[in-house]
Amino acid sequence: MRVLLMKLRAIGQGRDNANRKSALGMLSMPYGWGRLRRSCAACQRKAGDRSYNLKMPKFAHNKTSTSNGQGGAVYLNDAAASIMYAEFMGNRADEGNALYATNDSNVGFYNSFMFYNGNQGLQNYSDKFLFAIHDSVIQMHNITSSINQVTTATIGGTNADYFIFNSIMYESITGQTANLINSVGQFYCVVLENVFGVQNLSNGLVGQDPMFQNQQYGDFHLKANSPAIDLCAYDLSQMPSHLASRVADEQFLEASIDFDGEQRIWDDPEVNNVLGPIDAGADESYAGDVIFKSDFVALF
Repeated sequence: MRVLLMKLRAIGQGRDNANRKSALGMLSMPYGWGRLRRSCAACQRKAGDRSYNLKMPKFAHNKTSTSNGQGGAVYLNDAAASIMYAEFMGNRADEGNALYATNDSNVGFYNSFMFYNGNQGLQNYSDKFLFAIHDSVIQMHNITSSINQVTTATIGGTNADYFIFNSIMYESITGQTANLINSVGQFYCVVLENVFGVQNLSNGLVGQDPMFQNQQYGDFHLKANSPAIDLCAYDLSQMPSHLASRVADEQFLEASIDFDGEQRIWDDPEVNNVLGPIDAGADESYAGDVIFKSDFVALF
Protein backbone atom coordinates (compact mmCIF):
# COMPACT_ATOMS: atom_id res chain seq x y z
CA MET A 1 0.00 0.00 0.00
CA ARG A 2 1.42 3.36 -1.03
CA VAL A 3 0.35 6.20 1.25
CA LEU A 4 -0.36 9.58 -0.32
CA LEU A 5 1.48 12.34 1.51
CA MET A 6 0.68 15.88 0.52
CA LYS A 7 3.44 17.51 2.57
CA LEU A 8 6.22 16.78 5.04
CA ARG A 9 7.56 19.52 7.28
CA ALA A 10 10.09 18.62 9.93
CA ILE A 11 11.29 21.70 11.77
CA GLY A 12 13.93 21.66 14.45
CA GLN A 13 13.41 24.67 16.63
CA GLY A 14 9.82 25.60 15.87
CA ARG A 15 8.75 28.33 13.47
CA ASP A 16 5.61 29.57 11.79
CA ASN A 17 5.04 28.07 8.34
CA ALA A 18 1.84 28.76 6.44
CA ASN A 19 0.33 30.23 9.62
CA ARG A 20 0.94 27.02 11.56
CA LYS A 21 3.24 26.82 14.57
CA SER A 22 5.37 23.67 14.39
CA ALA A 23 6.95 22.45 17.59
CA LEU A 24 10.23 20.60 17.94
CA GLY A 25 10.39 17.86 15.36
CA MET A 26 6.65 17.93 14.71
CA LEU A 27 5.45 16.39 11.46
CA SER A 28 2.64 18.28 9.73
CA MET A 29 1.13 16.77 6.59
CA PRO A 30 -2.06 17.74 4.80
CA TYR A 31 -3.62 14.46 3.63
CA GLY A 32 -5.96 15.07 0.77
CA TRP A 33 -7.02 18.63 0.19
CA GLY A 34 -7.22 20.92 3.20
CA ARG A 35 -7.03 18.28 5.94
CA LEU A 36 -4.20 18.00 8.43
CA ARG A 37 -2.95 14.84 10.05
CA ARG A 38 -0.17 14.37 12.57
CA SER A 39 0.78 10.83 11.58
CA CYS A 40 0.50 8.26 8.83
CA ALA A 41 1.12 4.57 8.24
CA ALA A 42 4.25 5.29 6.22
CA CYS A 43 5.93 7.45 8.82
CA GLN A 44 8.06 6.08 11.62
CA ARG A 45 9.97 8.37 13.95
CA LYS A 46 13.52 7.24 14.55
CA ALA A 47 15.68 7.87 17.58
CA GLY A 48 15.70 11.60 18.31
CA ASP A 49 12.92 14.12 18.04
CA ARG A 50 13.77 15.45 14.60
CA SER A 51 14.31 12.30 12.57
CA TYR A 52 11.79 10.51 10.39
CA ASN A 53 11.80 7.23 8.49
CA LEU A 54 9.30 7.17 5.62
CA LYS A 55 8.59 4.07 3.53
CA MET A 56 6.42 3.94 0.39
CA PRO A 57 5.10 7.51 0.48
CA LYS A 58 3.79 9.34 -2.55
CA PHE A 59 4.22 13.12 -2.59
CA ALA A 60 1.89 14.44 -5.28
CA HIS A 61 0.82 17.91 -6.45
CA ASN A 62 1.99 19.96 -3.48
CA LYS A 63 2.38 23.70 -3.91
CA THR A 64 4.07 26.17 -1.60
CA SER A 65 3.34 29.86 -1.40
CA THR A 66 4.22 31.72 -4.60
CA SER A 67 6.15 34.23 -2.47
CA ASN A 68 9.53 32.65 -1.66
CA GLY A 69 7.92 29.26 -1.02
CA GLN A 70 10.44 26.57 -0.09
CA GLY A 71 10.13 22.80 -0.30
CA GLY A 72 7.18 21.76 -2.43
CA ALA A 73 7.05 18.20 -1.06
CA VAL A 74 9.56 18.06 1.80
CA TYR A 75 10.91 20.87 3.97
CA LEU A 76 13.63 20.15 6.58
CA ASN A 77 15.08 22.67 9.00
CA ASP A 78 17.54 21.23 11.53
CA ALA A 79 15.89 17.86 10.97
CA ALA A 80 16.53 14.48 9.35
CA ALA A 81 14.57 12.17 7.09
CA SER A 82 15.13 8.81 5.42
CA ILE A 83 12.77 8.40 2.46
CA MET A 84 12.49 4.99 0.77
CA TYR A 85 10.43 3.66 -2.15
CA ALA A 86 8.87 7.07 -2.72
CA GLU A 87 7.24 8.81 -5.66
CA PHE A 88 7.46 12.57 -6.13
CA MET A 89 5.33 14.05 -8.89
CA GLY A 90 3.68 17.37 -9.70
CA ASN A 91 5.24 19.33 -6.83
CA ARG A 92 5.86 23.09 -7.14
CA ALA A 93 7.86 25.65 -5.17
CA ASP A 94 9.95 28.75 -5.65
CA GLU A 95 12.93 26.68 -4.51
CA GLY A 96 13.19 22.94 -3.99
CA ASN A 97 10.19 21.35 -5.71
CA ALA A 98 10.87 17.94 -4.15
CA LEU A 99 13.08 18.99 -1.23
CA TYR A 100 14.35 22.02 0.62
CA ALA A 101 16.83 21.20 3.40
CA THR A 102 18.58 23.78 5.54
CA ASN A 103 20.31 24.40 8.87
CA ASP A 104 22.28 21.15 9.34
CA SER A 105 19.56 18.85 8.08
CA ASN A 106 20.34 15.33 6.89
CA VAL A 107 18.26 13.53 4.26
CA GLY A 108 18.57 10.26 2.36
CA PHE A 109 16.57 9.04 -0.64
CA TYR A 110 16.53 5.33 -1.51
CA ASN A 111 14.91 3.49 -4.46
CA SER A 112 12.63 6.39 -5.36
CA PHE A 113 11.19 8.07 -8.46
CA MET A 114 10.96 11.84 -9.12
CA PHE A 115 9.14 13.01 -12.26
CA TYR A 116 6.91 15.78 -13.64
CA ASN A 117 7.83 18.21 -10.85
CA GLY A 118 7.85 21.90 -11.78
CA ASN A 119 6.66 23.73 -14.88
CA GLN A 120 9.63 25.81 -16.02
CA GLY A 121 8.88 28.73 -13.74
CA LEU A 122 5.34 29.36 -14.95
CA GLN A 123 2.21 30.15 -12.86
CA ASN A 124 4.21 32.41 -10.49
CA TYR A 125 6.47 29.61 -9.21
CA SER A 126 10.22 29.94 -9.76
CA ASP A 127 10.74 26.13 -9.75
CA LYS A 128 14.40 26.65 -8.78
CA PHE A 129 16.03 23.26 -8.17
CA LEU A 130 14.38 19.91 -7.69
CA PHE A 131 16.59 19.35 -4.62
CA ALA A 132 17.71 22.47 -2.70
CA ILE A 133 20.43 21.84 -0.10
CA HIS A 134 21.79 24.58 2.18
CA ASP A 135 24.22 23.84 5.00
CA SER A 136 22.96 20.26 4.98
CA VAL A 137 23.73 16.68 3.94
CA ILE A 138 22.00 14.71 1.18
CA GLN A 139 22.46 11.13 -0.01
CA MET A 140 20.71 9.50 -2.95
CA HIS A 141 20.93 5.74 -3.51
CA ASN A 142 19.26 4.26 -6.60
CA ILE A 143 16.93 7.12 -7.41
CA THR A 144 15.46 7.88 -10.83
CA SER A 145 14.87 11.53 -11.68
CA SER A 146 13.61 12.52 -15.13
CA ILE A 147 11.44 14.94 -17.13
CA ASN A 148 11.19 17.38 -14.24
CA GLN A 149 10.72 20.95 -15.41
CA VAL A 150 12.73 22.92 -12.87
CA THR A 151 14.85 25.96 -13.56
CA THR A 152 18.54 26.58 -12.75
CA ALA A 153 19.55 22.96 -12.00
CA THR A 154 18.31 19.59 -10.78
CA ILE A 155 20.28 19.84 -7.53
CA GLY A 156 21.63 23.05 -6.07
CA GLY A 157 22.42 25.01 -2.97
CA THR A 158 25.26 26.25 -0.78
CA ASN A 159 27.59 24.54 1.69
CA ALA A 160 26.12 21.15 0.85
CA ASP A 161 27.59 17.73 1.57
CA TYR A 162 26.28 15.32 -1.07
CA PHE A 163 26.67 11.77 -2.34
CA ILE A 164 24.70 10.64 -5.40
CA PHE A 165 25.08 6.88 -5.85
CA ASN A 166 23.91 4.34 -8.46
CA SER A 167 21.23 6.66 -9.80
CA ILE A 168 19.68 8.18 -12.92
CA MET A 169 19.35 11.96 -13.17
CA TYR A 170 18.43 12.33 -16.82
CA GLU A 171 16.89 15.77 -17.10
CA SER A 172 16.77 16.91 -20.73
CA ILE A 173 14.29 19.72 -19.94
CA THR A 174 16.12 21.28 -16.99
CA GLY A 175 19.36 21.60 -18.92
CA GLN A 176 21.79 21.74 -15.98
CA THR A 177 22.48 18.97 -13.51
CA ALA A 178 24.07 20.78 -10.57
CA ASN A 179 24.59 24.25 -9.16
CA LEU A 180 26.31 23.61 -5.83
CA ILE A 181 28.31 26.45 -4.34
CA ASN A 182 31.01 25.91 -1.69
CA SER A 183 29.94 22.29 -1.53
CA VAL A 184 31.71 18.93 -1.37
CA GLY A 185 30.60 15.55 -2.59
CA GLN A 186 30.57 12.96 -5.33
CA PHE A 187 28.46 11.56 -8.15
CA TYR A 188 29.24 7.84 -8.36
CA CYS A 189 27.83 5.59 -11.10
CA VAL A 190 25.14 8.04 -12.18
CA VAL A 191 23.43 8.28 -15.58
CA LEU A 192 23.36 11.97 -16.50
CA GLU A 193 21.96 13.90 -19.44
CA ASN A 194 24.82 16.39 -19.07
CA VAL A 195 27.61 17.32 -16.67
CA PHE A 196 26.93 21.06 -16.46
CA GLY A 197 27.84 22.08 -12.91
CA VAL A 198 28.83 18.54 -11.91
CA GLN A 199 32.05 18.14 -9.95
CA ASN A 200 33.72 14.89 -8.96
CA LEU A 201 31.90 12.40 -11.19
CA SER A 202 33.20 8.82 -11.03
CA ASN A 203 32.13 6.00 -13.37
CA GLY A 204 29.26 8.03 -14.74
CA LEU A 205 27.37 7.59 -17.99
CA VAL A 206 26.78 10.92 -19.74
CA GLY A 207 24.46 11.72 -22.61
CA GLN A 208 23.13 8.20 -23.16
CA ASP A 209 19.37 7.79 -22.99
CA PRO A 210 18.54 5.39 -20.11
CA MET A 211 15.68 4.05 -22.24
CA PHE A 212 12.63 4.01 -20.02
CA GLN A 213 9.67 1.84 -20.94
CA ASN A 214 7.27 4.73 -21.53
CA GLN A 215 8.18 7.96 -19.80
CA GLN A 216 5.36 9.86 -21.52
CA TYR A 217 2.92 7.81 -19.42
CA GLY A 218 5.02 7.73 -16.28
CA ASP A 219 6.60 4.29 -16.73
CA PHE A 220 10.25 4.70 -15.76
CA HIS A 221 11.15 1.02 -15.68
CA LEU A 222 14.11 0.15 -17.87
CA LYS A 223 13.89 -1.45 -21.29
CA ALA A 224 15.88 -4.63 -21.86
CA ASN A 225 18.54 -2.74 -23.83
CA SER A 226 18.96 0.13 -21.38
CA PRO A 227 22.59 1.16 -20.76
CA ALA A 228 21.68 1.54 -17.05
CA ILE A 229 21.32 -2.24 -16.66
CA ASP A 230 24.23 -3.93 -14.85
CA LEU A 231 26.04 -0.60 -14.79
CA CYS A 232 26.82 -0.31 -11.07
CA ALA A 233 28.05 -2.19 -8.03
CA TYR A 234 26.93 -1.76 -4.45
CA ASP A 235 30.40 -0.75 -3.35
CA LEU A 236 30.05 0.93 0.02
CA SER A 237 33.77 1.64 0.07
CA GLN A 238 33.01 4.42 -2.41
CA MET A 239 30.94 6.25 0.17
CA PRO A 240 32.87 8.86 2.18
CA SER A 241 33.36 7.54 5.69
CA HIS A 242 31.86 10.61 7.35
CA LEU A 243 28.63 10.03 5.42
CA ALA A 244 28.56 6.27 5.91
CA SER A 245 28.61 6.82 9.66
CA ARG A 246 25.29 8.68 9.39
CA VAL A 247 23.42 5.88 7.64
CA ALA A 248 21.71 3.14 9.61
CA ASP A 249 22.30 -0.51 8.71
CA GLU A 250 18.58 -0.91 7.99
CA GLN A 251 18.87 1.50 5.09
CA PHE A 252 21.59 -0.56 3.46
CA LEU A 253 19.39 -3.62 3.88
CA GLU A 254 16.50 -1.74 2.29
CA ALA A 255 18.76 -0.88 -0.62
CA SER A 256 18.92 -4.59 -1.55
CA ILE A 257 15.29 -4.34 -2.73
CA ASP A 258 14.23 -2.12 -5.62
CA PHE A 259 11.16 0.12 -5.88
CA ASP A 260 8.94 -2.78 -6.96
CA GLY A 261 10.03 -5.03 -4.09
CA GLU A 262 12.29 -7.15 -6.30
CA GLN A 263 15.81 -8.21 -5.42
CA ARG A 264 18.26 -5.47 -6.28
CA ILE A 265 21.12 -7.74 -7.27
CA TRP A 266 20.10 -9.63 -10.41
CA ASP A 267 22.80 -10.19 -12.99
CA ASP A 268 21.34 -10.10 -16.50
CA PRO A 269 23.14 -12.89 -18.40
CA GLU A 270 22.76 -11.02 -21.68
CA VAL A 271 24.46 -7.83 -20.46
CA ASN A 272 28.15 -7.35 -19.76
CA ASN A 273 28.66 -5.81 -16.36
CA VAL A 274 30.33 -2.42 -16.28
CA LEU A 275 31.08 -2.07 -12.56
CA GLY A 276 28.83 -4.84 -11.33
CA PRO A 277 25.39 -6.48 -11.61
CA ILE A 278 23.29 -3.64 -10.16
CA ASP A 279 21.16 -1.36 -12.33
CA ALA A 280 21.30 2.40 -11.93
CA GLY A 281 18.07 3.99 -10.74
CA ALA A 282 15.07 2.87 -8.70
CA ASP A 283 14.24 -0.12 -10.91
CA GLU A 284 16.21 -3.35 -11.10
CA SER A 285 15.23 -4.58 -14.55
CA TYR A 286 14.26 -8.21 -15.09
CA ALA A 287 13.42 -7.57 -18.74
CA GLY A 288 16.21 -9.91 -19.85
CA ASP A 289 15.01 -12.79 -17.66
CA VAL A 290 14.08 -15.84 -19.75
CA ILE A 291 10.73 -16.03 -17.92
CA PHE A 292 9.73 -12.60 -19.17
CA LYS A 293 11.01 -13.29 -22.68
CA SER A 294 9.07 -16.52 -23.09
CA ASP A 295 5.65 -16.60 -24.65
CA PHE A 296 2.67 -16.82 -22.31
CA VAL A 297 -0.62 -18.53 -22.99
CA ALA A 298 -3.58 -16.22 -22.58
CA LEU A 299 -5.99 -17.39 -19.89
CA PHE A 300 -8.86 -15.13 -20.93
